[in-house]
Amino acid sequence: MSHARKLHAHISSQSGLISPSDLLTNRSYEPLRAELLSLGRKIKKERRLRLGQHLSILFETRFTAWLQIQEEQRWTAAPRPDQISDILRRYNCLVGRPGEIRASLFIDSTDPVVVERYATSLNVRRLQIRMRLAGWTMTTHSVE
Repeated sequence: MSHARKLHAHISSQSGLISPSDLLTNRSYEPLRAELLSLGRKIKKERRLRLGQHLSILFETRFTAWLQIQEEQRWTAAPRPDQISDILRRYNCLVGRPGEIRASLFIDSTDPVVVERYATSLNVRRLQIRMRLAGWTMTTHSVE
């Protein structure tokens, strides 16, 4: 098993919010990046659900949130602890508690008119999605 796959298994097997100790340094992340991103794309493809022509939701995992954090951390050559704390604060809302499902909503369009229309008129707090999974009815609510 490759180092990237072992890392995926480790991150996925943990529970709770992602902490600074879960993160790789940019230098350690870079050699693994291509394989981790490929694995992330595969996982996201399996967890994305289309909601009509221009919207989709992605059911997040601890690993998909971790990958987003690593990618944002990578934008800063030498991130300071306060920058890492800010990134963690913003992305840890994607990490659900045990038994909880978290998802991100996406506007899937390259048409600037469509994107503008959804971005200015869609009220996420009022968006109600109900799903029936394994006999349970789940209703969405906005985290942020």
